[in-house]
Amino acid sequence: MNSEMKINILLELKEGAWGGANQYLKLLKKELSNRGIYEENANRADVIIFNSYHNITKAILMKILFPKKVLVHRLGPYFYLHRNPKWKIIDSLIIEISNSISDLIVFQSDWSYRKAISKFDLNKSKKCSIIGNSSDRNIFYPKDNTHMEGKIKLITASWSSNIKKGAKYYEFLDNNLDFSKYDMTFVGNSKIKFKNIKIIDPLPSNKLADEMRKNDIFISAVEDDACSNTIVEALSCGLPLVALASGGNAEIIKKGGELFSTNHEMLEKIELVKNNYLHYKNNIEVNSIENSADQYLNSIKEVRVQGRGGVIKKFKLCYLYVKTCLILLLFKIIR
Repeated sequence: MNSEMKINILLELKEGAWGGANQYLKLLKKELSNRGIYEENANRADVIIFNSYHNITKAILMKILFPKKVLVHRLGPYFYLHRNPKWKIIDSLIIEISNSISDLIVFQSDWSYRKAISKFDLNKSKKCSIIGNSSDRNIFYPKDNTHMEGKIKLITASWSSNIKKGAKYYEFLDNNLDFSKYDMTFVGNSKIKFKNIKIIDPLPSNKLADEMRKNDIFISAVEDDACSNTIVEALSCGLPLVALASGGNAEIIKKGGELFSTNHEMLEKIELVKNNYLHYKNNIEVNSIENSADQYLNSIKEVRVQGRGGVIKKFKLCYLYVKTCLILLLFKIIR
């Protein structure tokens, strides 16, 4: 099946430091290309993977023009949780399009799947899979040493400066962490100017991985994230985690770290991981890109074998296309 099937990712992928979806989909594209099943021209592909609300009008056009193509909708974060309540319009639109045109919906965590059912009326008859992110093991690989020396080195990273990425928790650490015992580095964009935490501008993947390997424990206070790419990358570098009990964080970390709910609990969990460092380090699990790609291909195979349900009439698809264009236009004006 794989040798005959060609897959396209309907997204303009960026080079250098960028968001988590971009980094993961670049890696997935590379893996599919290595297997000889990636197609640069979407018109010639058998399967189209589209992401979140990016290029959703193009995805609808694909369904209109090429109804036999398999459309895979990869869902990302819920924007109303990260930006402002107005973004719930876009979140609802994303699920409506998934319900209407997708043959397979890919969630990055069970948390994200359950949220779609409870908040956005996901069609339960749709074929859904939960496939977490992966990192490039040629870049994100564990450091050689398995013990800590001198001050305990903490690190966190966020390409986005959104407050939901954990800034208020890092500000608390900046004011309350015992910097006679710890050092801490923040890599990325921050609206907060720290006094004690070292800030490094966003780094490309290879330099970010090098920076991670200089440290001992990764701190993540990201809220309501389906599958944080930086958490995956940190685990891949062999760093135990101390992370906020929110979103899909627990599903990624498993036994490779500890979760916290309050500022003071965060300090306690940092101490706990420090005191049991090898236990957490030895329990780190990461999803390889090979396994992640297999999960996509197996789910797509099931869709192709089992069938994709009824055919959607073109006038309904045209209506959905016009509606989507109008919502995106109006949303751009009012937000």
